[in-house]
Amino acid sequence: MAILSSDGKKILNNYCRFTGVPFNATIYAELPAGCAVDNAIWFRNRPEFGGGFSKRDFSGPVLLSWYGVKGDGVTNWTRIAQLCVDNVYAIGGGEIWFGDGRHMIDAGNSLFGQSTGGINLRSDITIVIPPSSQIKVISNANPEYCLFRADRGKNIHIKGGGSIVGDRYEHIGTGGEWGMGIVFNSSDNCSITDIDAFDFWGDGLYIGSAFDSKLIGCTNIYLDNFRSINNRRQAASVVFVKRLFIKKSSFNGSDGTNPKAGLDLEPNANQYVEDVYIDDTYFGFNAGAGLQIFANKANCWVKNVNINKPTFENNGYGIRIRYSQCSEIKITNPTFKNSVVDHVAISEAATDIEINNMIASGTSQRSIALTGVKRARINGGKLEGSAIGIQLSTICEDVIVSTIDVSSNDYGLFSTSSRRLSIIGASSFSSKDSLLTESGIYVSGGDGLNVDDVSVKNSAKYPIRLNNVKLSKLNNAKLYPNEQSAQYGAIRLEGTSNENTISNHKLITDGVSTFRSGLQLTATTVKNFSFGNDFENGYSLSPSSDDGVSNYVDYNRVPKKLALGTRAGSVGIENSGQTVSLTSLLLASSTLFPDGNVLPAGAGLYSYINSNGSNYPSSSGAGLHIVRSENTYFGYFGLYKDNTNEEVLYVRYGTGATTLSPWRKVSNAQIINDPSTTDVVTRALLNTKYPVSTHGLNVEVRYYNQGKAYRRETSTIWSEQPLTLTT
Repeated sequence: MAILSSDGKKILNNYCRFTGVPFNATIYAELPAGCAVDNAIWFRNRPEFGGGFSKRDFSGPVLLSWYGVKGDGVTNWTRIAQLCVDNVYAIGGGEIWFGDGRHMIDAGNSLFGQSTGGINLRSDITIVIPPSSQIKVISNANPEYCLFRADRGKNIHIKGGGSIVGDRYEHIGTGGEWGMGIVFNSSDNCSITDIDAFDFWGDGLYIGSAFDSKLIGCTNIYLDNFRSINNRRQAASVVFVKRLFIKKSSFNGSDGTNPKAGLDLEPNANQYVEDVYIDDTYFGFNAGAGLQIFANKANCWVKNVNINKPTFENNGYGIRIRYSQCSEIKITNPTFKNSVVDHVAISEAATDIEINNMIASGTSQRSIALTGVKRARINGGKLEGSAIGIQLSTICEDVIVSTIDVSSNDYGLFSTSSRRLSIIGASSFSSKDSLLTESGIYVSGGDGLNVDDVSVKNSAKYPIRLNNVKLSKLNNAKLYPNEQSAQYGAIRLEGTSNENTISNHKLITDGVSTFRSGLQLTATTVKNFSFGNDFENGYSLSPSSDDGVSNYVDYNRVPKKLALGTRAGSVGIENSGQTVSLTSLLLASSTLFPDGNVLPAGAGLYSYINSNGSNYPSSSGAGLHIVRSENTYFGYFGLYKDNTNEEVLYVRYGTGATTLSPWRKVSNAQIINDPSTTDVVTRALLNTKYPVSTHGLNVEVRYYNQGKAYRRETSTIWSEQPLTLTT
């Protein structure tokens, strides 16, 4: 046994070395006076070297080689190394250096200090493992062990550029998952600097509480250039800590038994992980998550985690965050590449999450997957290569997506049942290499959606598609057509979507491609409001037989080829003989031609009609039934391709559904030839009989039988023009 000096603090070793009296020291037969206060380590000399006592005066580090320890890769140095730690602790602490080579240590059979094993680090001790040194676990069958353990200590540091190695490939047993490299339990101000930890049966690092101090965690733990690699369970587990600082470290290659994470922040019951700062750290090739943050035990939480400039590569998940006890997590400037599932997966009511300037590439199912998340913000960055760029499900609340560029494969953003989702700030959704197989933005269910200042490109179907959405605002989107857009609308509202506002959107043409429609409102949509949209490159605003109830379309800019209804050739329209009556769709003041002017109420949009095989539409083949707000004027407008395959417009009008005039052909683009012989031409008659102004269809009305022609100068003023009758 070691013996104590007279002050009860300094430890006197049984023997100095295995080879002789240490350091050419003077041998004392008895302990001299003053040994209790001098700065020295005293040794009891082996009998074969004269017995008695000798001492080593020193300043600076203590070398384990003084104790005869050498890195021979064979000898078990556990007892001697522990003796040195105890000696240095007894004189007030200091540095202990391992020498070159592989040093074999028995890691014992205890993780939490219930039994012996490994090297028990004491307060104020620094272990230095230089680059040429390696500390290796002697293979064992224990389900749990630890190589270095600090229980209830402080000011404990491990550094030096060397490595610690587990027994993963030599482990004799098959049970357990808790063979650890370094364990900090209930300790304060501890650090690991420039150390590699790899091949452990469990984790490279574990931070938690001592067996008899479950309610006391660690504080002020620092990891700097710590590399934990190829461990069976995970690179590092953080269970109970306040103030953890990690920089320029790496957590790689965890695989073997769950969770298989790189870094796992996961408290036990009645414990917490709080105030974590991770900077410029790498997470790669972990079968589970690169970074996992879980909190689902009783009275536990993870809070205030700040992650700056991390890199995630080839993990099962990049970052995975679960449960409502996880909050205030900020991820800034992360880079992701090739995740098996998701780059970022946050679920089960995690709260107050912020992701800034995320860069993602390679493959993954989703770049960002939010499930039941509350108060999250995704701001800036570029997401490429995932099947879905951003997915929200299971009632996410108060999520903001801003100034982000998404290039995915199926959907740019896919949301179900979200509340108060905002997509704003020059965000862009497109496909990187080909067409998105679905929509740029697809939202199903929920309320309070706010889309403002976004652009959607390369969407094979609808750039923006809303299903069963209510009380939402879509504003200022730029929508780009492609070679498939002619089959789909730019914006589609379907299901029971109601009380949504669609405004100030613009269709951007490449001169070749176009949309089939600017806006589609299907049969069960109710009270949706559309205004100020520039649909100049669309074809129709709605499938003619699928219009909802009391939708309102106002002040939209539409081109000559735009129709409210369905284009000819669509199912149920061409040669069907059915009347397309859209009495539930209130139209007001819409611009038909791109000249910036406005039509009077109740006029200006038209649709394709059934031709019934003739050049003129049948009486039942009206393209669109337009109802003025006063419900006193009925106008039918129809667009038809004649035998020369040219588009020709027809109009009929009257004061009621049973008092309509015959169909009249609109020739010369904007001129109506009226053969009426009974009407007395007055300005009032012109304004009611021909409600479409120069700002829309009717520039000029010609009464051939009366020899008169009138040209509309404003919405209410007509001027008489000379009329030359021709045969």
